[in-house]
Amino acid sequence: AFPFIKLGYAAFAVTDDDIGAKLLFAGLRFFIAGLMVLIFLCAREKRLVLPEKSALLPVAALGAVQTFGQYLFTYIGIGFTTGANTSIITACASFLTVAGAAVFFKGDRLTVLKVLGCVLGFGGVLVMNGTGGFALQTLFGDSFIFLSTVFAAAGRRQTEYDERSGRADPALAGVCLGGGVHRLDGAAPDPSGEQNFRVQPFGTDFRNGALGAFARRKHTENRNAAFAFADRGGDLTRKLFKRGQKNMIKAVISDMDGVMLDSEKLYVRFWCEAGQFYGFPMETKHALGIRSMARPFAIAKLRGWFGDAFDYDKVRDKRVELMSAHIAAHGIEAKQGADTLLRWLKQNGYRVALATATAPQLAMGYLKRVGLLGYFDEICSARQVPHGKPAPDIYLFAANRLGVLPQACLALEDSPNGVRSAAAAGCKTVLVPDLDDPYEELKELLFAKAENLEAVIELLKSQMTKI
Repeated sequence: AFPFIKLGYAAFAVTDDDIGAKLLFAGLRFFIAGLMVLIFLCAREKRLVLPEKSALLPVAALGAVQTFGQYLFTYIGIGFTTGANTSIITACASFLTVAGAAVFFKGDRLTVLKVLGCVLGFGGVLVMNGTGGFALQTLFGDSFIFLSTVFAAAGRRQTEYDERSGRADPALAGVCLGGGVHRLDGAAPDPSGEQNFRVQPFGTDFRNGALGAFARRKHTENRNAAFAFADRGGDLTRKLFKRGQKNMIKAVISDMDGVMLDSEKLYVRFWCEAGQFYGFPMETKHALGIRSMARPFAIAKLRGWFGDAFDYDKVRDKRVELMSAHIAAHGIEAKQGADTLLRWLKQNGYRVALATATAPQLAMGYLKRVGLLGYFDEICSARQVPHGKPAPDIYLFAANRLGVLPQACLALEDSPNGVRSAAAAGCKTVLVPDLDDPYEELKELLFAKAENLEAVIELLKSQMTKI
């Protein structure tokens, strides 16, 4: 089923983080699958096959447990934990199923061979996935995956009980019922009151003509009542997801100069020396004003200070020459706490990316010299996007490379231009001051301020406890 699920996600543009859409898609799959089975049975038996009245309660119970409950917790939990953790936790279903059989069925005893088989199977999962990354960061997701496993095991035991009791129908109708509830749970009203009525994968458009007019009229008549019920059915899902999403930080994207490397002071020094070499009285305030700034913005600012005669490319090339010679002779240093922070991030399962204005190869060379390159999953440069800082492009690009939403990323910046870039992308932006402290200027854009990189660890720990 999984390849077709992936194809369905692609056809309906369902993204990895869109839990509501996944619930709706799952509900449609289960609901239609149950209907197909019932239609097949009716055709084979040449009569209407429906559960008897005595089976209605088991139908509702099975639909609530095996379909609705199991996949509700699965789709919420999987967005807040790792694939390895999910595999390890779901492997517990074997233990729970065997234990449940021993409790509910007299004929099933918990033998040594059964326990040994479960232990060996679970051990195999651990070998294939390692020990996972269990930590406070993934506790929310891990708990929901475990609850999903409990519901799955309970559904299997209930199905077995129904079969032993001669009631096979609940397994069929339960899928329909559980899928129908998921349809409501994943549904969300269109605030505009209008619907597209387009089935995109097949290119069918029902917006025009008599059928479209009828559909819009019936939709208008029934929309409020239908979605009021859907909202009640999906309220718990949305609240739980938003609670986890609000605090869940899955990745950290950091600027390089002034944050990871103690190199901002070199940029300031050699910008001033290069400008003065060509007769422009550049001072520290001018160099600070263009740090992390993309070329078009920097040119406009420098010419505003020094006139149209300022040749940005000539001065910049001189700055690169002077700075490269200095680094070749004296090296470059990492910021205090950089190694400690990056090591902690990797140990706790965070994805890490660099977002710098420096060329990729040069940035990697600097990081390699100070022993930090191996900590980064992605190295992203302004050279790879249409617009540099303060535009949001580089942070959007880095988040996409990491495979997470910008809202799930903590951004570390020291400059006003970098902060504006990260905030515009939707990242949780943290100011880590270096040569100056522009907090008052930027506080409305900030998620937090950290006095140093070690303080970022404490900030992330405090966010874990809020999930």
